Amino acid sequence: MINDLKGQVEQFKTQFGTPITIGSVGINVAQSYVSFEGPGRSYSTTGQGKHKHPYQDADEAERRLRHLAQQYFDEFLVLRFDEPILRLSLSLGSMPSV
Repeated sequence: MINDLKGQVEQFKTQFGTPITIGSVGINVAQSYVSFEGPGRSYSTTGQGKHKHPYQDADEAERRLRHLAQQYFDEFLVLRFDEPILRLSLSLGSMPSV
């Protein structure tokens, strides 16, 4: 992901000169997570080994992003979330239009 962020800034600067660049990343800090990977395939975090809960990796992920990616942006936002994406997208989808 860090290389993708840096590459995007390089692409903008190549095409547009000196654009104002704003990076934004979301970091999941939930106590647990279930990954859905196709019909009938789901995997829950266990908190151990390669299956850590999101909150266990969140601080290190933010540290790495700030250290390795932030320098390429004029502004860099880190948004922490613990709301399941599915629930969030369902609630956004049910919002009345203005």
